[in-house]
Amino acid sequence: MLVEMKRCAAFLAFAIMLSNAAVAANASADTGTAVDTYLTRLVPLGFSGNVIVADRGKIVLEKGYGLSDREHGVPVTSNTAMTVGSITKQFTAAAILTLEMQGKLRTSDSIAQYLANVPLDKASITLHELLTHTSGLASDYGPGDFEPVDREAYVARVMRAPLEGTPGGNFHYSNAGYNLLAAIIERVSGASYDRYLHDNLFAPAGMRQTGDRIPQWSPSQIAVGYRDGERWGTMLEHWGAGGPYWNQIGSGGIESTPGDMFRWHVALQQNRVLSAEERKKFETGYVQSGPNERYAYGWGVRSSPYGLLVTHNGGNTIFAADFLRFIDRDTVIYIASNESEMPATLISRGIARLAFQAPFDVPPATVNLSKAQLDALAGTYCTQNRQRVDVRADRTELIFQTADPALFSALGPPLPPQIESDVRTRTSAFIANAGPTDSGEHPNWQAAVETNGKLKSATYVGATVEGEDPASWILARFERGDKYVQLAWGPEQLIGIGVAIDPPSFRYHAQSATQFFAYDARSGSAMVSFSGTTLSLGHLIAKKAKIGSAICQ
Repeated sequence: MLVEMKRCAAFLAFAIMLSNAAVAANASADTGTAVDTYLTRLVPLGFSGNVIVADRGKIVLEKGYGLSDREHGVPVTSNTAMTVGSITKQFTAAAILTLEMQGKLRTSDSIAQYLANVPLDKASITLHELLTHTSGLASDYGPGDFEPVDREAYVARVMRAPLEGTPGGNFHYSNAGYNLLAAIIERVSGASYDRYLHDNLFAPAGMRQTGDRIPQWSPSQIAVGYRDGERWGTMLEHWGAGGPYWNQIGSGGIESTPGDMFRWHVALQQNRVLSAEERKKFETGYVQSGPNERYAYGWGVRSSPYGLLVTHNGGNTIFAADFLRFIDRDTVIYIASNESEMPATLISRGIARLAFQAPFDVPPATVNLSKAQLDALAGTYCTQNRQRVDVRADRTELIFQTADPALFSALGPPLPPQIESDVRTRTSAFIANAGPTDSGEHPNWQAAVETNGKLKSATYVGATVEGEDPASWILARFERGDKYVQLAWGPEQLIGIGVAIDPPSFRYHAQSATQFFAYDARSGSAMVSFSGTTLSLGHLIAKKAKIGSAICQ
């Protein structure tokens, strides 16, 4: 089993996706039909969630897919509520701006005007700096979202902690900054965070299914979350009677539906919640937050091939959501998911491409094969160059395993060349630094060395996309045996290491009795086909080894 790896913000940017070779969508196809076909085909591959797509004020698709509660067979509908994650931050920002409209504060005010016992190093931090992640605060100051900590204890904890940067300096994403904003909303308004947002944002926008506790959701309306197919539970179950708690209030956790999120967009466009002046402050990019992005108040703002994009995503590695507002075209996409294996943040960009009739690789439709049909294809296959790939049946799919770099590249959905090259370079540097001296600093690597002995040598196997980040595989030869090591790469550093006994594997879905495909929502499809005892992997041909014969010798 692989060691679980921490996920980070997406490394594969929207612009990278534009360079992928892809199958062109039919330009004359109805947008709603095209997106519906795409999401319907993703359900057998692991997707469950709901979506709304609107163009120039008209809803072209609003629908649920898959199951909200697998144990009870409850389907996801367009009215199923899921957490919006960090999209919550735009609601917190809008609440601050409504308080400014009411004359109760200004975004230029310091936090010391509203919070008690602010130490000298934090006294100059302004609300604007909290809103734009330029306060110098760390991202988080607690063990997790579900720690039962109250407001005063949380604020005191943040006040005691050292800063990680200079207030007013560079962008550094901080959940804590938005938690403090929520505390300020409560102190200034005299209402709870949930109540203030309901009365001043959600009710005026007609959003009856959005909030923390106030909406009266039925039990079947709240989505259950799943991690790699295993039940994780609902957000309300993890909050218990006292939550949400202050590691999360203001920065995440709000539940909503696609319809309500579209109502929020319409209310903003019509200046029904914020005045035109405050909305301009709300959606103006103030600080560089990415290669082609500036951060506004709870939004990322950037140019796209389809005009100005105002966007934010969110998630907790179980639930995920993405909200894209193409302002120039008045096209809105909101998608949420409740399964970690295929998060909404991996799917939303494909929906955008389909909405604008841009080229995009939609997976084939799947077919159901019997276990006998799958078992007949399983076995070990060898190329003329003695490259080996093992195939086994797993429920309705085939699992391919190989440690051969050539077969690995043929089996994995294609990575953009610049990403593959970057990952290969970074992997080579890791191998050099973690060689016989074992100087790799990641704790999982240190654990691998303690278990397996010093690294003697390593071979690069290949690169894939894992979740939202690229990853590479190496065959590591330790003193006490060989292991396969997966390295997950963030934008700036190594973010995770997994160690396995077995070679890397690829899951293939049946397109027909002889054709199978693997699919990644960012990098596209890879195809294999069978003809008798022959396996075709692109330009590579492999023959099935006979039982009892020498394997690939």
